[in-house]
Amino acid sequence: MKTLLLALALVFFSNISVASESSTASAEATSDLSWESKARGLGLGFQISSLGNQFAMGLQAKSPTFFWNMIRVNVQGDLAYAGKNWQPYGVARVAIETGFVLPGLPIRSYTGGGPLVLVTANSMASSLMHVGGFGYTGLEFFLRRQSTMAVFVELGGMGTGVFADRLDDNPLLANGFTMSWGYRGYL
Repeated sequence: MKTLLLALALVFFSNISVASESSTASAEATSDLSWESKARGLGLGFQISSLGNQFAMGLQAKSPTFFWNMIRVNVQGDLAYAGKNWQPYGVARVAIETGFVLPGLPIRSYTGGGPLVLVTANSMASSLMHVGGFGYTGLEFFLRRQSTMAVFVELGGMGTGVFADRLDDNPLLANGFTMSWGYRGYL
């Protein structure tokens, strides 16, 4: 896990270097065009989240846009922690997402939702798999116009109705208000 986080940090910091400014109008127009096309491509990223009141970390992949560049599929996997002893459980999510790039700005606004599957350990809950749903809205800020890296923030909600009935404090898992923050790169 440390190796993965180190690799992602190196990729992120290698894209932050200050770009030299071009004085020609044609170069600016080209960068604007390429910026919008980058936001429509395949996206890979990681996030730190609060799922209800539980901490989570995860990875995500966003498909290239389709259907007049308005729709994409988002697949996420999180490792979340619940209870006094931080018992781990998994959350897999698949969303249909729609969004748009704000004209003239390196910002993309989006919203999405879909089903989720929650997987718990036998020592945590009486059944291992649970199905629920989730929804979110987010903003993505590209680090600079020529960059393929973006920072994002998402707010939303999810519902599973699952309690960790084998833990002493019997917490509700992955339920309620959600917040996510992370980095995403486009290919």
